[in-house]
Amino acid sequence: AVAGADLLTLADLVDTAWVYRTPDGRYQMHELLRQFAAERLADESSLEEATYERHATHYLQQVAHLETSLLGPEQRAALDQIGSERDNVQLAWARATQQQNFNLIGEALQALYQFFFLHSRYAEGEALFSDALRQWSQWESGSAKLDHPSINDRLLARLGVFRLYQGDIAGADAHFTPLLSRCNDIRELAFIYARLGSSARLRGDRPAAEAALRQSLALARASGDSNLVAEALHVLSDVAATFSDFPGAEQYARDALALCRELQRPELTARVLVALAWATNCLGAYDESERYYQESLAIAEAIGNPYGVALATNFLGWCAYAAGGDRLPEALSLFDRSFVIWRQIGQRSNLAMCYGDYALAASELG
Repeated sequence: AVAGADLLTLADLVDTAWVYRTPDGRYQMHELLRQFAAERLADESSLEEATYERHATHYLQQVAHLETSLLGPEQRAALDQIGSERDNVQLAWARATQQQNFNLIGEALQALYQFFFLHSRYAEGEALFSDALRQWSQWESGSAKLDHPSINDRLLARLGVFRLYQGDIAGADAHFTPLLSRCNDIRELAFIYARLGSSARLRGDRPAAEAALRQSLALARASGDSNLVAEALHVLSDVAATFSDFPGAEQYARDALALCRELQRPELTARVLVALAWATNCLGAYDESERYYQESLAIAEAIGNPYGVALATNFLGWCAYAAGGDRLPEALSLFDRSFVIWRQIGQRSNLAMCYGDYALAASELG
């Protein structure tokens, strides 16, 4: 697709051992041959530039076309498809940013954000989006910028999410807050307000969290975007539970879960199940709570979402701790599994939570 090769050309290249065909039908080239070919290509600068442009266009448009699938029942297949092309996708993004091709960046931005977020690759996503923002800031043509008024702000908002999930609350707020006064897209505003609500919850500021999330919910409903509605309800449940309003947390979570089931969106369903499980646990429905955590874990494992796996495992450890007695060693084992993932993905706030939970179970064991 990038080089304009037909099947006959590929067959000839296979026969002469320049490329080989893999069992899954892909064509590969030995790395030394690839380097040799890249050197020859570099001798023809105009051809090299055109080739890399076609490469970036091909792979980033592939990513862009998967945006809807990343939010539905085909989520795992879409993640696997992007993951199988991860090196090509990252190179394509780097080339597009270097060439300041913001039309192409704008097309792929949301889907690529979803890929890194769902795989809990927050630092990786932060690096790629930061590179794009640096190129934007170096783009000096004011008239050209007018063609892309929202891309800078969308990059900033998603960069804020990556920082928030690595525990940099102040850094996240510094990205989110300035966007409120200049963003005119209600869907994007709903996205930003929901993340500001999460940030305020982590700071312990309940009024600010609830105000931001009510704003997010109103904007999401006005836009008709059920995904954004479910996201706002989910964080409202977390806020209510954080400040001990467990009946309110349960209701928000049940409303969010009903929407998630309808949307068939696996990763958000898993997170909402954790919110519902915590609310029911705090209201004394222990068996029901543990079932929700187990369902959440199964979904997170099925889609390969490390954050979801760690969260459900951590809280299943809490259930074992709360049961006490013979289940205390099980609790420590579950906390140990969570530790590994929280450290790997750089999730400091939940790592701190896990330390606290582990300490309680260890204390019970003497």
